Amino acid sequence: MNASKFIAALAGVGFSAALLASPSVMAQGANPGTWENQWVSADSTVEYQEYFYAGEVAEVILDGYCTSDIDLWIYDAYGILVAKSTSHGCYETVSFIPQHTETYTIVVENNNKPSGSGFDLTTL
Repeated sequence: MNASKFIAALAGVGFSAALLASPSVMAQGANPGTWENQWVSADSTVEYQEYFYAGEVAEVILDGYCTSDIDLWIYDAYGILVAKSTSHGCYETVSFIPQHTETYTIVVENNNKPSGSGFDLTTL
């Protein structure tokens, strides 16, 4: 292999490694931003991580199976609450415009249902 082909091969490997390490790529899976058939136990919370871009509308949809009152909380990388939806029921949605491009924490909270609650969570 000559030097120019070797450098080109290394550049390709470096580029691939950079793509794999990119948070926006890591947040995507087979169904980006979709967690189906999830569970939150009674009087507890579960957390998810999602990468949102500054200045772009971010939306989080929590669709519960109506077995409990579940709430939705969104925190930035510093733990500051940036959005919430706490209506009485099993469907919550929030829209916000992130000030920073970073990973946000999505918290699903179950309020007082002894048997827990199932839900689907989607980010757009």
